[in-house]
Amino acid sequence: MLDSRKDHVKFWRPQMLLMVSNPRSCRPLIHFVNDLKKSGLYVIGHVKVEDVSNNDVDSLSTEHPNWLSLVDYLKVKAFVELTIAPTVREGMRHLVRLSGLGAMKPNTIILGFYDSSDPIDFLQSVSSFCNSEDVEQSPVSSGVFTDLPELTGNKNLSPEEYVGMIQDGIKLQKNVCICRHFHLLDKMGIVKNRHMTFIDVWPMNMFYPASSDFSDNTTLFLLQLACILNMVPGWKTKTVLRVMLCSKTTDDDVKRREMQLRVLLRQLRINATIRIVLFDHVYSSYNLSDDATYVPSASLTNLNPEYLTAFNDFLRDQSHNTAVIFGYLPLPPSDEGAKAHYLKMLDTLTDNLPPTVLIHGISPVISTTL
Repeated sequence: MLDSRKDHVKFWRPQMLLMVSNPRSCRPLIHFVNDLKKSGLYVIGHVKVEDVSNNDVDSLSTEHPNWLSLVDYLKVKAFVELTIAPTVREGMRHLVRLSGLGAMKPNTIILGFYDSSDPIDFLQSVSSFCNSEDVEQSPVSSGVFTDLPELTGNKNLSPEEYVGMIQDGIKLQKNVCICRHFHLLDKMGIVKNRHMTFIDVWPMNMFYPASSDFSDNTTLFLLQLACILNMVPGWKTKTVLRVMLCSKTTDDDVKRREMQLRVLLRQLRINATIRIVLFDHVYSSYNLSDDATYVPSASLTNLNPEYLTAFNDFLRDQSHNTAVIFGYLPLPPSDEGAKAHYLKMLDTLTDNLPPTVLIHGISPVISTTL
């Protein structure tokens, strides 16, 4: 459907814009998003940071064919969009607004995680890249993408600008996904494994657990993406979808919440198991009032860092045989001074986990009233 005036939730498909700094370090994530897109649009976007007025010719004209060759070589169904901008943040706004055609435009922005880990060159060896009979013609052998910032040790954006990109995606009414630890993802290992692995969904705002709501857009989007992944060939026969329901021993409504979640999964025709996990030892270090409203700037400043460390330990204990974690991405603060702290909190929460996707949903993706 190309007419945006006829847009309706029943026509919804995941339309992905994956922002890539350097494809040499993003191969597992590029393949993962290709699995997530189902039959929707998939755009691989890249921003070259420079002043276009300083060039006599378009510097991207010689780079674009390399990106197209990369897509062919990876065997993913994706479009490539490149742009030049003074900053990565401004370039991402260009791509979000201009990529696609008609109503077939990205509704979901996917970013890698901003941290200090050393990037891994997945294109260094052909065996780790992709099977091909035409190795000599591959972008690997020609040595392209070696001068892009991520592999040279330089970053084109600051932590504040990165969090600003998350804010921009939300302001532009796009779902936002933050992906971390995807260098650990080994789909062939999952397929060849004799034992089943898990796709875990944690439908709660871990910065503010009292706000958990199974009917909000983020939770529904979490369930939708996890269900799509679980239906993809390879994943379908080797993974089990689990929804993790956090509870305390003092809660007297656990059965009601479990039944509410079970009814929702049945309505959405999502085949998943529900696992109730007690997190009293984690919640004991939570220092914000359950009755308070979640205000990003104030809540993040006052949140006990020991709580996040405890929650991270808890997630690791529950993820011994987990292939991918889908979690809730809290709203970022508008205060410029709190953005680096917000990113540090996300870093603490997701440290040493399996491949993790943090999601903030904006638009409705599911309807049970049709």
